[in-house]
Amino acid sequence: HIDEINRGNVARIFGEALMAMEKRNFPVTLRDGTWFTMPKNLLILGTMNSADHHIQPMDQALRRRFCFVPLLPMHANDADWISPGVAVDESPAKQLYSRVLKVFKDENDETIWNTNFNGLDLREFAIGPSFFKLDKGDEDTWQNVKDQNWTKKVKNQLSEYEKEGIVSHRTADEIEKWLDKQIKSSE
Repeated sequence: HIDEINRGNVARIFGEALMAMEKRNFPVTLRDGTWFTMPKNLLILGTMNSADHHIQPMDQALRRRFCFVPLLPMHANDADWISPGVAVDESPAKQLYSRVLKVFKDENDETIWNTNFNGLDLREFAIGPSFFKLDKGDEDTWQNVKDQNWTKKVKNQLSEYEKEGIVSHRTADEIEKWLDKQIKSSE
């Protein structure tokens, strides 16, 4: 497993292994004259965050040798590890996650990922459920969700997206107003 595979110099990391990947079970001559065979049963998993604009695009030689599978943020109903065993309508953390995820989806059809006014595919920027998991032992209350998840993680990310023009201006403010209203009504 190679985490953040696109952060490194792929040609340098893999070297002759790129050629060996293409010729599985056939020996490939390495620079030092030795032979190397990459077995068919070797599985290489690489992860990457395609939303990192400052990182070089994936090397075409590597693209030809790997399958790319997008792992998109799941619906709040399926993100049970945020607040295990608690339904969305009873979990402030899951409700906030659902509210934030709507920023990245078509407002009329939640199954469609939206593009922004610059034509960017917003599914690459969607904030996933890991931002919404509460610390161990903390109760899933609106105030805890605001203090832990919103203020420390989600708001900062959305604010950065606003500066970069990925989401519309004042997105974070609108969600924070909604969150404050939820806190007030739960008191």
